[in-house]
Amino acid sequence: MMSAAWIVVPLLEIITVIVFIILIVVLVIDYIIRLQLQGGPLPTTNPFLAPEFFALVRAFSYVEFVLGLFFAYMLFKLIKRRNTHFARQSYVYEDMTTVAKEVAAKKGADVTLSLNNIQRGLREARSEETEKNAVLWVILTLAGSIAALGGGTGAGGALLPGLATLYIFYFLNKDFFNHERREDAYFEEMNRMMMTLGVATTLPRRSYPTPSRGFVLYIVLTIVTIGFFWVYWTYTLLNDPNNHFRQQSMAEDTFIMQVTPLLA
Repeated sequence: MMSAAWIVVPLLEIITVIVFIILIVVLVIDYIIRLQLQGGPLPTTNPFLAPEFFALVRAFSYVEFVLGLFFAYMLFKLIKRRNTHFARQSYVYEDMTTVAKEVAAKKGADVTLSLNNIQRGLREARSEETEKNAVLWVILTLAGSIAALGGGTGAGGALLPGLATLYIFYFLNKDFFNHERREDAYFEEMNRMMMTLGVATTLPRRSYPTPSRGFVLYIVLTIVTIGFFWVYWTYTLLNDPNNHFRQQSMAEDTFIMQVTPLLA
């Protein structure tokens, strides 16, 4: 479980950029007003070469670097818990399937068809829910913060970390959605098999199923809202898995409670 308070990090990043832009505008306006008060045409001196401008850029770079470190750590935790949960669930499914086999053996029932369907789902999960290298993706994301600290403002320097962050957001939304669909199919097949064995297992239905998040739509909304939708997008990465974990805990506890007496 991760606190939704992590959304403060991207929110502060956006606010910092907006404040920086406002201060630059104020700096330029102040420069023009002071020159107009002195009279005569504007000199060729560039206001962006003034000491105040460089001091402002340095302050902005330091703040963005610190916030970038926190953001990268948040992404690391998000990717790490994805990997940990998927690996754990693989073992849970195997254990639940073993329990169902033992119940079938005790009752002398043939549940080959259901077991084949379950095994097919487990193979699909293992092939698609492969581990993502959290350290590698975080390093790629950190490149943007390091570039900011060094004063790099070119679009090329921000392209790679920006694409890396977008891809992380993409697979975190997509993988949990697909994982939950496979999990629902697994529990449906498990319920069907237990009913065949004459065992009444009633697993709780999902109160908050993970929705399908539109990746392209979310990018457009982020651009249209000047980045503020990014905060909500981050919230979905935190909250969707949290809801999934709560439901998962209830389903596992219910299954254990209903099946354990049969193995006594």
